[in-house]
Amino acid sequence: MKIVVSSDNHLDVNRISPAEALAFQAQYLNQIKADYYLFAGDMFSQLPLTKMRGL
Repeated sequence: MKIVVSSDNHLDVNRISPAEALAFQAQYLNQIKADYYLFAGDMFSQLPLTKMRGL
């Protein structure tokens, strides 16, 4: 069983497009045939950005 964990992405600080990051993650998870994906938090450094994107 493959379990993948991701946290502290801070896409705003790293200046990465959220759409591109999610597409890359989805492609990678499918490529490695992950059974489970656990997102452990901190997609953005600023809470308002998280709220605006509904994440």
